[in-house]
Amino acid sequence: MKFVSHGHEFVDICMELQITYWCSVLSSNRLILNFKRDDLEILLCYLNVITGKIKKSDKRVQKLINDGSIYGNV
Repeated sequence: MKFVSHGHEFVDICMELQITYWCSVLSSNRLILNFKRDDLEILLCYLNVITGKIKKSDKRVQKLINDGSIYGNV
């Protein structure tokens, strides 16, 4: 939680993705991925590219490809 002043505290965004394995029946094995704001912004950019909302030539996409956050063959 970040503090600005009394009554103006805020919590930054985060997400937990749980993948439960299925092998004929539901398993108790899970893969849990935690995403913070930076991770979610990268995921959003990737999803925007693969759905055609933004082009691969967009400067944000190129920056993420160049720094290795997403692969160039999206």
